[in-house]
Amino acid sequence: MTAGGSFVIPDMDLMIADSLAMTEGYTARPQAYGTIEEENFALYAMADFDTGGIRGNLGVRYISTDISSDYYDLSDEGVYDSTLSIDKADYNEFLPSLNVVMDLADDLILRTSAAQVISRPNYADLFATRNLAGYTDNRPLNEMLNTGNVGLSPFKAFQADIGVEWYFDDDAMLSVTYFTKEVRSFISTQQQTNQQISIDIPVYTTNPDAGEPPCGAQQYDCWTVSSSTNGTGGSIEGIEFQIQDSFDNGFGYSFNYTYSDAQAPAENYPGRVGVFSDSSKNSYNVVGFYENDDFSARLAYNWRSEFIIREAPGWYGNREHQDYGQLDFSATYSVTDYLDVTFEGINLTEEDSVQLGNNDASTSLPNPDLLNDFPVWSFEGEARYKLGVTMRF
Repeated sequence: MTAGGSFVIPDMDLMIADSLAMTEGYTARPQAYGTIEEENFALYAMADFDTGGIRGNLGVRYISTDISSDYYDLSDEGVYDSTLSIDKADYNEFLPSLNVVMDLADDLILRTSAAQVISRPNYADLFATRNLAGYTDNRPLNEMLNTGNVGLSPFKAFQADIGVEWYFDDDAMLSVTYFTKEVRSFISTQQQTNQQISIDIPVYTTNPDAGEPPCGAQQYDCWTVSSSTNGTGGSIEGIEFQIQDSFDNGFGYSFNYTYSDAQAPAENYPGRVGVFSDSSKNSYNVVGFYENDDFSARLAYNWRSEFIIREAPGWYGNREHQDYGQLDFSATYSVTDYLDVTFEGINLTEEDSVQLGNNDASTSLPNPDLLNDFPVWSFEGEARYKLGVTMRF
């Protein structure tokens, strides 16, 4: 046995310098430049316990994060500075957790857990860059300033669950679980219209006679400002049911159903729709399979009810994806110990993907006409088939 090891420390300054050297002769776009530096420190302690029929662990994690982002700021004339500015932020968190398992019988288990958790913001939201977009014509929703926010707090939540698992055969299990999550620091996109931000660009004035709305006393300073911010939170709770079994003849099945009620304050979103993104209230999947020494096959159907897709401040705003179900099939045949032939069929029923507008009429999103049930996207689904060979050497 030999002790030791090695690791690589990248020279970020040299990497950036080499990248910039390849752009010689091109005009730099200051709104596209930005860096993020993040320093993390963490401590973790955990204790296991087992008291005869009750076992689990208790832990706590401490994290400390310092983050900074440099960028080219904008002058009052809308011109980018020639020197970099820097924004800084930091946060600290204590994150306790508890997991407990209780043996109710030889084949019956009660399982519960609780934890304080975080998810760090996406780097794309943290870049402190300033980006002028749209047309500087002094008309609401045309003059846009997109900014990052290095001061975003992480996504924070308290989550807990409790469930019962019954192992009614060697390869069989039935379980029911209740889960809840209280989100305390929600990250969302904030869009504010008719903002005076002291960027003075000579432009056209509004014309009330033509029905164009005024924008305060300073007609040259009328912006829609979009940035990420920490919202007021939300909640998710639901029930999950699962059953699976394998038979002696190689056949088997599994079924999973989840009911999830996810709510968030409407003011967290520019579209004023108080529902978590990408969250379906009902979803289930059914799988049937067969396996022996040389051959395996799997037929799966996955379905979910409608869910919200958000693109604000993008052009299409909120969209409600209609309920969607997909049937897939896969099979593998082992010709030899070293050669497998695989087949896969995806979306065998050729399900279409349909999205409808879901903007609230009281908002001023870039395209306010996309209200409830307005057709936005419709993708015609087709079945896809794959045939492959896997070789092992």
